[in-house]
Order: sequence, then C-alpha cells, then structure tokens
Amino acid sequence: MHLWARILLTGCLILGAACGPKVPDETAALVNGQPITMEALAWAARGFGAGEQSAETKPARLKKRLLDQLIDEELIVQEGRRRGFAVSDAELERMIEAFKADYPGQAFEEMMIREYVNPELWKDQMRRNILVKKTTEAELKSRVKVDTEEWEHFFQAHRNADRPPVRMRVIHLTAQTREQAQRLLERVRRGRSFERMARELFGPDEDGRSEEGVWVYPAALPDSIAKALESTPVGQVTGIVEGDFGFAFFKILAKEDQPRPGPGEIMRQLKDRYLAQIEARAYEAWVRELRAKADIVIDPTLSTDLEEEQTR
Repeated sequence: MHLWARILLTGCLILGAACGPKVPDETAALVNGQPITMEALAWAARGFGAGEQSAETKPARLKKRLLDQLIDEELIVQEGRRRGFAVSDAELERMIEAFKADYPGQAFEEMMIREYVNPELWKDQMRRNILVKKTTEAELKSRVKVDTEEWEHFFQAHRNADRPPVRMRVIHLTAQTREQAQRLLERVRRGRSFERMARELFGPDEDGRSEEGVWVYPAALPDSIAKALESTPVGQVTGIVEGDFGFAFFKILAKEDQPRPGPGEIMRQLKDRYLAQIEARAYEAWVRELRAKADIVIDPTLSTDLEEEQTR
C-alpha cells in the first residue's frame, strides 16, 4: 500500500465541497490564513454514520476527525508550494484521461452530472491531489531510514508465521478513519463497482487498485488483515480491518495453494511490511512538525459542540 493513497482520500472527500453549490463562506478553520470552510467540512461528513449513535459516529466527534484531516492536507499542499513543487498540465491531463478510460462512451460525463460536480473545480482538486502525492513522496524519501537493529528484531518476530501456504489476489480500499472506510464499504455493498470506485478515489496507477489486483501472502501480513483475507471467499469483500495505514477492506479475486515461500520471498514480504510501518511513523511525525510550525485557528463552536456531546 502506498501512503499517499490514504492521504488522497481526504481530497476526494472534500471534492464535493469544491464542486457543490455555493453557500455563504463560513470558516471551520484557518491554516496559515487559508480558510477551510464549513461547507467543505459538511460535505466531507456527508453520508458518514447515518443512523448510527456510536462514539465513533457522533456528529461533533466525526467533524473533529474530518477537520483534522482537512487541516493536514492543507498543510501538505502549502508545504509543496513552498518547496516549489508544481503540477504540469500534461500530468493533470494524464490522470484525467486515465479516469475517463474506465468509463465507456459518455459514462464519465454522466457521472459528473449525477454527482453535481463542476468539471473545472474537479480538475483543480485533481491537481491538488497530485501535489499532495509529490510532496509526501519527496518528504518520506528523505525520512524513511532502516534501523538495522529494529529490522532484525522485526524479522525474527515474524519469520515463522504459522499459516497455510496460500497466496491471494486482492484489491483494496484504505481510509484514515473507520467511519470513512464504513462509508466506502456500504457503497460497495449497495452494488457500486469496487474497481471503479478505487479508480475514482485514487487513480489508475496505484498498486492493488487495478482490476488485476496484486498477489499477497497472508502469512506476511498483520494478523488482523491475514485473518480477514483467509476467512473471506473468492469474489467477496472482507469487513473493515485496521492496518499500518488506517482502515481497509479487501475484495478477494483469487486464492491459490502454494508451496511455502522460500527464505528469500519471506524476507522480501517482511521487508515490505516493515518499510510500510516506518513510512507510516515518518508521515505522522512529519505532519506533527508541520502542525507545530503552523498558525491554525479553529472555530471555537466546533470545540464547544464536542464538549457538549461528550457530556451527554
């Protein structure tokens, strides 16, 4: 899983806010003077936790989590611009054409109309998403370092995973919060194409999000993910599981019994898993640093709503 795909989900969630009907500007937060509107926050929260009353989906708590994500995205965008990163028209056009390729005939234009999306504002959000990807990848490249002692401890702790030698071909969707993942899962269960939704959210170039999927060995994955994969029949979708990058669910495309992977393959799989963990830690540390240097002002009514909700 690539970390930036998880980050891009936030941009896709606020896409409706950028492309929806204009409302009077009300500010949920200022990030170095750049506003995040109440409209953006409302659209991001739309559809989450409908009818639910758990602590995870109470409105004020949900808004707080979503606002935190919108703030993080804005900080990364600002950092990318500060560093001089830019998105060329050619880059943007390649992403747009890749999206359109998954829609036969006029289906893409029909989808835009059905979802009330302004095409020009949609393009602006896609450009923003690419900038987030560029900035995040550049930062993590400089931060992610393998600690030899830590890697050796990780390898020894996981090298003898006692699971059947099975490999699976899967595609997946990952979100930052359980609420986001639940919303995506509900859309799939209502009949939305898993593959098409993955393209809409993350683009066509993400590993594991094409129609072909990727082959994985459950024995090399975290226990929660491995158990979900192993218990799900081919053609079905798992429940939501927590992993290194957030909350994910998977569609099982194929299963094959395999000879137990050799030492080299086990080493490669565990190294990928270890790198994913340290990449996630590096990202979280980076965002904390961006927040510490930023001037962030949040509408006090949002905090008041959360305090009142917690006392009920």
